[in-house]
Amino acid sequence: MMIGPAAFRRLSCLKNHLQFSKRTLRVGASQIHGDAQGVRWLQPAGAGARRMELAHRIGLLHFPVCITVHTAEPLKTDDLRKALVHLYNKIQTLRTCYRYRQGELWVCEMERREIDFQEVSGNNFNEALTALMNCKYTNNENGPLWRVRLMREEESTSEDEKTPGFPHQSTLMISLHHGITDGNASFNICITLLRILEKVIAGGFIDDEEQLGVIAGDEQTNTLKKEIQKHFEKHPGELEDFCQRNLQSEFTSLFQKAFGYPEDPKPTTRYLISNLKATTLKKFLEKCKSATVTFNSGFVLAINTALVELAREAGIAEDAISIRSKHTINLRRYWEKQKNFSFGCHIGRMLQTTDTSPYNKDTFWDHAKKLDLQMREKVKTMYALREEVAKEMKNITEPTLSRDEPVQVDCDYSISNAFIPGDFDLWQDHKHIRGSRILSFIQMELTQNTTFHLIASASGRMNYTISYSTWHITDENALRFMKKVEQIVEDLSN
Repeated sequence: MMIGPAAFRRLSCLKNHLQFSKRTLRVGASQIHGDAQGVRWLQPAGAGARRMELAHRIGLLHFPVCITVHTAEPLKTDDLRKALVHLYNKIQTLRTCYRYRQGELWVCEMERREIDFQEVSGNNFNEALTALMNCKYTNNENGPLWRVRLMREEESTSEDEKTPGFPHQSTLMISLHHGITDGNASFNICITLLRILEKVIAGGFIDDEEQLGVIAGDEQTNTLKKEIQKHFEKHPGELEDFCQRNLQSEFTSLFQKAFGYPEDPKPTTRYLISNLKATTLKKFLEKCKSATVTFNSGFVLAINTALVELAREAGIAEDAISIRSKHTINLRRYWEKQKNFSFGCHIGRMLQTTDTSPYNKDTFWDHAKKLDLQMREKVKTMYALREEVAKEMKNITEPTLSRDEPVQVDCDYSISNAFIPGDFDLWQDHKHIRGSRILSFIQMELTQNTTFHLIASASGRMNYTISYSTWHITDENALRFMKKVEQIVEDLSN
């Protein structure tokens, strides 16, 4: 495969002590699909894309995904480059940029095609991730809207990550503009990349003419919202009741009630990676099945209970404490069945308020069943879309994100769960490269979240991280929070 001339550039956002190779791949003209002369205007950007574009321009809500990969032989940089070019050619959303036309944001195909790929020297995961997370998307008119970093590592000593027969370990860090992908789409791209890389290493044929997925707009979501709006207009009492119960104007998180704000808050995103073992999580999943609740409901109640326990330790002694959480919902679930995967940012936020008691192993699963029923009903009745419509009808706008000051916190925590229960291995038939874990993070220092819990799965393992803002919570309390969640899950699994 021919790779176009290399272009070298220094990224100003990188810290001096962290050295990246300054190579950016340019895709040769023979590899360009479609009109290579000028920008192709594809479609107006959806609401999610517009929100993310504004946030990314000031360096907020970046959503990097990190894949730990294991290879039978040392991974060749050229093989990864070739795989990235194939990925670029096969997925149109990776060839897009954003431009304004008559004041409206549009999704366009890039005029000058390139891939932002760099190899990290050294193996400091925290520094590499922080540097990638702090890179702003400032050239969105030309693209690219995604970045890839390769970091080579020593073989892990963790039993959860060891892959017999694949002794060489690396980490792929992939940051995709949250406007062109959401969590569902990002994991789809990551899985596809490893499948392509397996073929590249094996010397197999890859058909770049075969396109994977389509760029989808908000048409189906907007149709559903119009139906909801008509219902509210016909039944104004339901709208008023919904707003009174759910659109709370003022809110103080339990963390702030218990601990206040950090003494010298500096708006920084930090993150924690859980040490929960795969065997523990498998047992917890079995407990959820026995109680006839989803894994999500069981884990959410464990998070709620951990938060209540922390509050009690800080002196808030109540029989039950109301926990307000926001849950990321994949809006594609409400669409008509699609032949191809739909790329784009198609997510909503579902509010769940749960009266949570202190930890009691004997009654935990009874409470989990109640929570499970409530959340199933909200998902079924499209709560996330009903909230969007209600806000629009009441002219309630989302807060404007700024680097000058944080917006008001609107929940005790947020959670995005992409865990798929079951014993499976996405790459079990691979002979050259396999993945052992997928971790996701989100940059959120000045957003309306104190902590953001992200759950993903790969090779039958659940991976759990917490991203948090040091404006709202100290490092010490964030670590206590995660450890408390782990303790509860481990106890319930025994």
